[in-house]
Amino acid sequence: MASGSPSASTRCRCLHFYGLFAVFLLPNAGGSWLTPTVERAAEEIEEKLVRFIASSTGLDVLEQAYNDSTSRITFQAVNGKDLVVEIAQSFGDVFRHRIEALQLSLKHAKQLSKKYQWKPKIVESDVHYIHARGAFNESFEFNEQYGRPVGLTSSSAHIPVDIYRGDVEILNSLAWTAAMDQIWKENKERDQGILWQYFGSQSGVLKVYPASKWRRQKDSDLYDVRRRPWYTQGASSPKEMLILVDRSGSSHGQALSLMKHSVKSILETVGENDYVNVANFSEKASWVGCFSTLVQANQRNKQWLSAFVDTVTAGGVASYATGLEFAFQQLENFTWTHNQNYSEDDGEGGGRGGDGSCNKMIMFLTDGGTEMPVEVIRKYNANKTVRIFSFAIGPVANAIPAVKWLGCSNRGYFYQIPAMGAVRSKVQDYHSYLARPQALAPGGHFTTSVHLDELGMGLVASVTVPVFNQSQDIGNQSLLGILGVDISLMKLIDSLPRQKFGPSGYAFAINSNGYVVFHPDLKITESSHGSPPSVDFVEIEDDTQEKQDIRRDMIDRRLGHKVTRSYVAGLDDKHADIRERTYYYSPIPNTNFSLAIVVPEYYKVYIESLSIDMTTMHHLQLNNMKMLLEYKRYCHQLQNASMTVETFISFLQANYTQCDMNEVRHLLFDAEIISNWLSSVHKMDSTIQKLGSLRDGVVGIAVETNSGLTLIYPLNGTAFNFSESTLNPWDRVHYKRAAETNIWIYTPLIKSDGNFTEKFIMASKAITLSSNNYRIAVMNTMMTYQKFYEVITSAISIESSKLVYIIDDGGFVLYSNRNESSQCIGEFFGVIQPDIMSDLVERNLFISRKKTDYQCMCSTKGMRNSALRIFPTFLYQLLSLQWWSSTSSWVYFQICSWLFSGFFSFSSSSSQTLEEEIIAEHSHRTCIMEIPQYHFNLEDGFESIQDGAVSCGNCTRRYQASRLHRSNLLLVVIESAENCKCTTIPLPYQPKEIKNPITDQECYPNVRYHRKLPCFDSNPNEMASYCTGCLPTMSWRLFSLSLVVALLIIARQRVLR
Repeated sequence: MASGSPSASTRCRCLHFYGLFAVFLLPNAGGSWLTPTVERAAEEIEEKLVRFIASSTGLDVLEQAYNDSTSRITFQAVNGKDLVVEIAQSFGDVFRHRIEALQLSLKHAKQLSKKYQWKPKIVESDVHYIHARGAFNESFEFNEQYGRPVGLTSSSAHIPVDIYRGDVEILNSLAWTAAMDQIWKENKERDQGILWQYFGSQSGVLKVYPASKWRRQKDSDLYDVRRRPWYTQGASSPKEMLILVDRSGSSHGQALSLMKHSVKSILETVGENDYVNVANFSEKASWVGCFSTLVQANQRNKQWLSAFVDTVTAGGVASYATGLEFAFQQLENFTWTHNQNYSEDDGEGGGRGGDGSCNKMIMFLTDGGTEMPVEVIRKYNANKTVRIFSFAIGPVANAIPAVKWLGCSNRGYFYQIPAMGAVRSKVQDYHSYLARPQALAPGGHFTTSVHLDELGMGLVASVTVPVFNQSQDIGNQSLLGILGVDISLMKLIDSLPRQKFGPSGYAFAINSNGYVVFHPDLKITESSHGSPPSVDFVEIEDDTQEKQDIRRDMIDRRLGHKVTRSYVAGLDDKHADIRERTYYYSPIPNTNFSLAIVVPEYYKVYIESLSIDMTTMHHLQLNNMKMLLEYKRYCHQLQNASMTVETFISFLQANYTQCDMNEVRHLLFDAEIISNWLSSVHKMDSTIQKLGSLRDGVVGIAVETNSGLTLIYPLNGTAFNFSESTLNPWDRVHYKRAAETNIWIYTPLIKSDGNFTEKFIMASKAITLSSNNYRIAVMNTMMTYQKFYEVITSAISIESSKLVYIIDDGGFVLYSNRNESSQCIGEFFGVIQPDIMSDLVERNLFISRKKTDYQCMCSTKGMRNSALRIFPTFLYQLLSLQWWSSTSSWVYFQICSWLFSGFFSFSSSSSQTLEEEIIAEHSHRTCIMEIPQYHFNLEDGFESIQDGAVSCGNCTRRYQASRLHRSNLLLVVIESAENCKCTTIPLPYQPKEIKNPITDQECYPNVRYHRKLPCFDSNPNEMASYCTGCLPTMSWRLFSLSLVVALLIIARQRVLR
């Protein structure tokens, strides 16, 4: 169920009195014209509602039953200081075990690579491997841990679609890593908790153990292991990268399109530990877009930079000296300005300069030229502290010796990119050169990062380590690839002892950049494409000075705690309250993460143990009520949410010692109390009449407990529509609000099946133990709106000419005395009566705030995006020499397969084209939304009746507002005046996009404090250059073949039109 909005015509009827008032307070507006009547009405409404619900549910009886049983419960005071250290240590142990397994894998990989003899004439038949995207004839068994069929005897290999599987480098990579399966199997046998183990090679092969079928089997699978965050972060130290683009007149057309695509591909190779920006030059140089310095390479900034690149146009005459001087100066300025946001700890490793910089580099993209900017290089880079990687772009790039000299003489490399097909492989190759200093450093450097698992395991933490060529020749400093092992963050979260910090408490973790590793408010979707969340702690929570201090302490790996008082937004984003929380935090050993647990002010104790007979499991079998349980909460091995209660009981009877005994005892205790309560109310005529039918107007009752038990009556009722994603009551909005406030929480709900709409009011109340104020359960009563209307109307003795509304603490309407009142249910009061709501806000009775949501997804419709121009891109790809020179026959059949799949069935609409699939993948972008929120001002009191008046020209409207003090409701009575009308704009309550530099022409870099990571950016034994000659000229046969295929594409396009 969810609140909805009436149609436009319905809203017009609902807004019969819309726009009557202009807003400002008249302090002498006539005194308390209705005060006694309104106060009495508020008291009477509250009394009648409570009496009706209590008599309909037996709430008092259930609360008494719990209080009579407190002697069987042992409570323990919450000790956050010890608890957070205990949890952090347990998480650290998990990472330690995975690192130990990874060390064994690394040792084995070094031995294999050292012994392996390169085979220049190897063919595909010489190598046996399971292709993850192939026909997949292997018979794998379903594995509960992985949630899919896997093969525990071998690994599987994923090869990008744009790489020929028969390439010599690919086959050698598959061959030398074949024996990795054995050590991976041994690791798994030693530690069954290990998840995926894998190796990503610099050639593009990803080997994963255990073997599994790749989830994305379509042709649009563009996954390339070398572009994954865990690979790029593990392959090199943090980078400070300036991408410099030649936009002179000669780079127009295809060359400029190739440059734009190349820049976007380069942006995919950097991550949150790096800094990046894009500049362009001709006679003058400037930044592309509105960022005025290097910015952190998180997903949001990279998305914006990518959009800025689309705006670049060609013109002018290129001056390499001008462009490079700008680049060197900006890198130098950035070094001095950004270090204030670094921690004092330099980490470990070698090569970091005294200025704190690491791997300063310029990516120089041009269509060719003859200028040799020797003086600029001598002035700014005599010591070669800045690497330059130069790229000659275009199918017929101009003179390139100068371009090659730039890269080869500045500790970088030179690349030629003649066509689109060469972009991905060329621009990511620079990692192998940045890895040289680390290859020469002693030991292995382990990195922890977070990403969305491509095989469906959700958010995972990766521990990775680079593997370098083990040749004895110091000249061989190449990166072979990255070894890794995954840890399911969901498994870690499920292991948290949530009972010790309560339903409104939670745990979260951040990394050395302050980005969230996990958090209950973190939104993870498939559209993330495997990228890390890149959401800062103070972007996901209310940004206050106290939170900034907590963030800094956690980044600095300090142990501590802080009490805060700040906004806590509800899961529905409609309600917010100011609450007190205590944050306890500790570093997680063996990682760059820090953990925090957050405990609400009211949660002082937790249930440590209960006295319960384990033979009372029959209390879980309640034939008249529907039961919801998250079974894995009690027994971690039970992952199947759809199992029956009977199956669960049978498992408990046979295996209860393998489960969390405290959780199981608490569950059985609640089941026993509720079972006895049902027997008691069964005998009471005024309550649930012999469990045969509910009292008139009540359509359902739900009891939710801290043990995770949800019982719903009637058994076949649909009033409560709790989804499988919220099997745990602690994950439901109303449960958290009722437990936190200990007052009646009334929620308007609208249920629609498309043809019929029903409106309900749900009343939720915590069941509290009087001895220690512990909220042990929540009772929910679902009533029809008509019954709610009748109860309230019977309690009001106010003349019918007055407008009467009841709104909740978020400003949403639950009651109106107008004939069309039901149409207004769930609507925002600031739309129905904007002037009155504005006055309530102006007088500080309601507080208005704006929550900023940094995790939204917005449509890309209408935005310029060259990445979506698929067929020109594909045409360039066909002209790529790298493809045709090594894979001509393979590509020919791949292209023909694509060309003629549907050539004679172009009228079919049952399947997506490749173009549609890729466009769908890029149909959304991350964006920032502003969400208006309103809440009662309880800080300054809001206890007594409030008089107000608003004026509109020559007339005045008075109103009175009185809280229903035991609930989240407010009674508002407005004086009627048919002839007093004016126009007022409704208060904002819908989310809107903000901080979009593309439309606002203003950037928001949000540079925040973070900790330095180990840096390897130089070594005296590093080779000066690996530069080689230009690519060979394309043969006439390959050119002819390319031309034929290009013409076929054009013909196909015309037919498909």
